[in-house]
Amino acid sequence: TWDIQKMLMVQDFETYQKARATFAQTVAELAARPQNINDLILQHVHEELEQLLDDPVPSIKMSATLALARVMSYSEELAEDVGRKREVIDIFVDLVNKSNAYEKKIGAYTLRSIAKHSIELAQVVLNAKGLEALKLCLDNDDTSVREIAASALAQLAKFNADQAQTLQQQGVIDKLVECIKRDHEENLKREALGCLIEIAKHNEGLADGVLRFGTLMVLEKLMVSPNVYVRRQSCACVAQIAKHTASLAHSVDETALPVLINCVKDPDRGVRKAAMTAIREIIKFDELANKINKLGNCGFLIKYISETSGSDRLPGIMALKHYAAAGKENAKAIIDAKGVYPLKEAFVSDPLIFTRAAAARAIGEIAKYSSEETAPLVEAGILENFLSEVRKLDEEQREEEENARRLEESRVRKGMKASGFKQDPLGQTKPMSKEGGLKPTEEKKLEEEKSFLSSTRREEEKKSSQEQQRDFKKAIIDSLGKIIANCDKHEAMINIFVDQVKDIKNDNTRELIKIALSRLSKLIDGKGECWKKFCLLYTSDAADEQRGVDTGGRRIIQKKK
Repeated sequence: TWDIQKMLMVQDFETYQKARATFAQTVAELAARPQNINDLILQHVHEELEQLLDDPVPSIKMSATLALARVMSYSEELAEDVGRKREVIDIFVDLVNKSNAYEKKIGAYTLRSIAKHSIELAQVVLNAKGLEALKLCLDNDDTSVREIAASALAQLAKFNADQAQTLQQQGVIDKLVECIKRDHEENLKREALGCLIEIAKHNEGLADGVLRFGTLMVLEKLMVSPNVYVRRQSCACVAQIAKHTASLAHSVDETALPVLINCVKDPDRGVRKAAMTAIREIIKFDELANKINKLGNCGFLIKYISETSGSDRLPGIMALKHYAAAGKENAKAIIDAKGVYPLKEAFVSDPLIFTRAAAARAIGEIAKYSSEETAPLVEAGILENFLSEVRKLDEEQREEEENARRLEESRVRKGMKASGFKQDPLGQTKPMSKEGGLKPTEEKKLEEEKSFLSSTRREEEKKSSQEQQRDFKKAIIDSLGKIIANCDKHEAMINIFVDQVKDIKNDNTRELIKIALSRLSKLIDGKGECWKKFCLLYTSDAADEQRGVDTGGRRIIQKKK
């Protein structure tokens, strides 16, 4: 009888162990797919997984840790909850310190999943001595261990300069460069480069620290690597180093700039964009922009702008802007290379407003020198494009203001009429119970929370869009002022401007008219006809009342008899 009971008891324990193993493995498989994360969190599986982190069976412990890491990778809230438990973080750090390569990888991946979300969680990992453990992994014989360790270190460095400097002080940069030099594994090189990018991006001191270990020569070789992702990362690393000061840009331009120009012709779109971004960061310093002339001409910049669009086009436009700003000869070179037309096309038809704003600023840098550079811009029709776009922006803003006014009036009326309804700060009405309070149902609370979050998101998107439109309009105004300032030798240009702006009456456009008039006031002496035309512009609050104002824009008040 005792033998039977003992056998049944052993079977029960085996069944329980299999159930734990099956549960941990199933959750780990489900968590590998992002669409399952919300459902797993709602089922509170992380609470069960935390209990398995100390399981005596190593396979169950590893499966539970992997499952929890995958869920935390997608959920910042869960990562914060785990980050508050120092004993749990210590378990993950202990895994990284184990001798077994699989345990090291799981531990490093888990620390990465925590640190990636915020500066506070990255500091939690640093305080738990996670940096020291990950640094030791860079010396491991297993390439995959070094790869995941470099990825986790990048998450520790990306948020601010202080945390990145901690990595520098621990000698992480030297080890990363050594990993790149000695290994032939492309994935490891990519992750190590990613960590160097996160370190170098913060300030001049850290960028200089990245350069101290012969990094530039390594980067030049990697820019011609057969691996696309390595080429992208190496170009991006050069950009993050060069962007801080002219001295750092000068330290990389002598040898890296010719390679970067070749990378602009790369068949991969991401490599071309990364290379152009690096060129932009180098030539934004005036003394280095002329290096383009020594290596050929600006034709490759113009070609890049012509062949791209959207965010890919942006670094090329900005690079051309910096090139034009460095000197009059460069502006002439752009005009001679027919660079005005790709800029016009970008301004008129690019899908992204900030790319169009960059095109407007680039045109302004070309036009700022003299009428010799301004004339080709006017001949290309850019002046009309600028003024037409300003009108369009004014009309859109007027419609938005009118719609907002009507919506506010509607909300006020609803708030006054609705009995049994309560209005929240966002203007939404919420059903009330007979006692006057909100219906206390869980479903209703969730709906209200979703509605609030959705409204907040819409408000943020609207605010961002308005800021982009203001920046776009300012770019047009600045560039238009530069064009007008150099039109003293081209009366036809003045006449074009007058014909275009004399019908503009909107308040938001008066800033444009004021700037144009101030620039032209010193140029139109002796051009009486032009000045008379300008005097007919409406510039007061009575502008919309055509018969109610005089030629100076002042309201005409008729006395009653």
